[in-house]
Amino acid sequence: MKTLSYILLITTLLLSVGCNRHDKTKVSTYYYPANRFYTGSHPSTYYISANLTATGKGNALQLKVSLNGIYSSSDSFSVHIHKKDITQPFGYSGNPVIDFGYFRQGNYTRSIDITSFDYDYFINNFQGFLVVHDPTNIQNDTTTLLIYGKTGKVN
Repeated sequence: MKTLSYILLITTLLLSVGCNRHDKTKVSTYYYPANRFYTGSHPSTYYISANLTATGKGNALQLKVSLNGIYSSSDSFSVHIHKKDITQPFGYSGNPVIDFGYFRQGNYTRSIDITSFDYDYFINNFQGFLVVHDPTNIQNDTTTLLIYGKTGKVN
């Protein structure tokens, strides 16, 4: 009887370990320093950076972006992801495909869920740019962006 108990215990442990192997969370992180092409005069020019975390959530994707080094509590920072488009003047689509909205007054982290495509598509196929606009000069010219960096499938 004791042997049967040990066999059942070992079988249960092996099954639980085997099942948990398939539940791994997929996570990728990106770091963006200040845009080296920026020509504006925003006070956070040399200190701003961003982190983006892409997490697989089944058939969805969760994106979390954090801005660091912001020294102006009165500004609102527009944060987007634009799709790469070499037919456009600055190399990316004029309209964002993912909009994080405005980050303002100390709230510099935001997560959003994307259901239009999943983690694997984002990492293996999507080519885009994370963009943080200068709040005093919102344009698409890459020299006016505080943060400008590749995201998704980065070559």
